[in-house]
Amino acid sequence: MTEPLDNPHDRLLDRDLREVLGGDAPDPALRDRVLRAAQGKRHSGRLLPMPRKRSSWGAMIAAAAAIALALGVFAYAATQLNQQAPGTAPATTPSQPAPSATAAEGNRPQKAPQKAPQDQPKNQQDDTPPAPQRDPDQPAPAQPEPAAPQPGPSPEPSAPEPAPEPPRSDVESPEPGPETEPRTAPAPDSPRERRVVATVSADAKLKFRADGTSKWQSLEGTEIEAGWQVQAARATDFTLSSGAQLRLDGELEWGAHLKLTSRGTKLYIDNLGSEAVTISADMGDCLVTGAVYIELASTALELSILHGSVTCGSEKLAAGEFAKLAAKGLSGRRALKDAERAPALLRGMPPRVLLDREFHDGEKLFAGTLRDGLAFCEGENSLVEFSGNELLVLPGAQLRLRFRVTGGKALYVQIIDSYGNKQFGLWKPVAAQGEWTEWEIALSELQGDGNRGVAPPAEGDVIRSVKIYVQDGADARLELDRVTIVRVQ
Repeated sequence: MTEPLDNPHDRLLDRDLREVLGGDAPDPALRDRVLRAAQGKRHSGRLLPMPRKRSSWGAMIAAAAAIALALGVFAYAATQLNQQAPGTAPATTPSQPAPSATAAEGNRPQKAPQKAPQDQPKNQQDDTPPAPQRDPDQPAPAQPEPAAPQPGPSPEPSAPEPAPEPPRSDVESPEPGPETEPRTAPAPDSPRERRVVATVSADAKLKFRADGTSKWQSLEGTEIEAGWQVQAARATDFTLSSGAQLRLDGELEWGAHLKLTSRGTKLYIDNLGSEAVTISADMGDCLVTGAVYIELASTALELSILHGSVTCGSEKLAAGEFAKLAAKGLSGRRALKDAERAPALLRGMPPRVLLDREFHDGEKLFAGTLRDGLAFCEGENSLVEFSGNELLVLPGAQLRLRFRVTGGKALYVQIIDSYGNKQFGLWKPVAAQGEWTEWEIALSELQGDGNRGVAPPAEGDVIRSVKIYVQDGADARLELDRVTIVRVQ
């Protein structure tokens, strides 16, 4: 029979069973000696792990990150040194305020982010040869102590961040620019410029409105403004700012033109010797220089030229003519009829005043004396002379005077033209002594000096001055209260 083989494992198992079941324990002294021997063989050094092979990409990325970090630190240090020298505060100018702490933080150069080394791909085989296997029966060779890592050059510490300084009180603030007046937009309802174009008597009964859409209201006053629309229920007299005379029965708009706005409106205008006036309606307009009666019919303006002329487009109407102005132009031209020479609108119309001299106004006399609102002179052939305001001689003109004579028997009334080469006069006896008397003398009655039968002043002659002599009395005295020149139809 073959003997069983001596198996160390079986012997250890049997030994453990005997210790547990039979109390067969090893010698305590032997156990202590074995434990001390085992503790004495403990190694004092550390085993270095096997180096793991890294790819070349990881080394390159790490080197680039280190270079970027060094460049960033160097750039930041250089920037700080340029911005702030030792012992000096950062200079500020009025146009560039000192940087705040937030701005300094935003201007600090940022460190370049380090890219993590890439892990080695799993499918890539490790070319490192396997470590040689140690025989378990041989003692492990003693490992050399690892060399202590040499400290590399440490990076320079970055300059400490300067704390923001409080604003300096000695920094001059920028001087304010020249003050400019603030522009203000015009008020939408700003009042328009007021311009008076005519006057009317205080007892006139008129209605007016500022434009063509507002409500009619009664006129309280004597002035008519530009842009108004005026309604006269009966014949009403106006004096234009140019001195022209106008009578209206109906509706009239006082704009750039005098526009008849209601059918049946009747208008008379006398602007002889003054500036021309444009009269218009929906069908057209005409330029008036004279004395003209106008009536607005349903489809035309009916024109009666009493004196002067009227121009409609390229056509001109003369005194004594009648015509109609429609949308297509003038039509129905003919001579005035007798009834048309004296329209009903002109009945009771006062004369047009061309010159009005009241001696209480203080205007200087060419000859005579002013006292208590009167002009007077004393002595044989003494006179009162005043300016005629370069007045034109017009058809129907009259000289009117209110006077009182004491000691004299006659008056000699004379007008002198502007050049002094024409003199026209009239000698007239005085019937009442010491009483206020009124005379009316038509300029057409005046003759050449000396009553030599010279023609009277012609239409268009210019009156430079008016002279009034008192005659036939050594102690004669003349007092003048008022002298006017008017034009009557």
